[in-house]
Amino acid sequence: MKQAALKFIDDRPRTFVPKISTENNEERYLLGMGGECLVASKLSFMGFEVLKALRDGTKQDLFIRYENKCFGVQVKTSQRRANQKNKNKDVWSFDFRLKETIKGLQKSSKETYNKNDVLIFACVCAEKEKVIFMENEPENQMQYKFVDKDFDCTTNKTSIKTLTKIFEKNK
Repeated sequence: MKQAALKFIDDRPRTFVPKISTENNEERYLLGMGGECLVASKLSFMGFEVLKALRDGTKQDLFIRYENKCFGVQVKTSQRRANQKNKNKDVWSFDFRLKETIKGLQKSSKETYNKNDVLIFACVCAEKEKVIFMENEPENQMQYKFVDKDFDCTTNKTSIKTLTKIFEKNK
């Protein structure tokens, strides 16, 4: 992913986000950045120290520091409901596969994130501005789907419990 950069026009710096030359577009890139900012904000309000990865395109989007140890977080943001046969359900889909670039196009590979690199997935429902945190386990599926009530039941208190349990287990 390309990062925003400063461009000087008329001796004044202006920020711009370059077009991404993959199947992803600028809107999708900005949606992902928004998800990362939302997760960082929520974690900060919960009392965790959050660090941003120094560059885009790394396996970790964020790091959470807990008892002098850093844990990698991969943020997955969904803005649309997944297509389902049962149209009455609002289902949000998240893909936990690594991306690979083939001939300039980004595609999902069959490889998943290594637990040593990414311990936590933060699944963001953009419409609700809610986050579900889950541990990266070897037996995890490559794709997850959550329904509306999963996000509606998520609170800071339940998130803190979930994260603390993951940290204590992986000290």
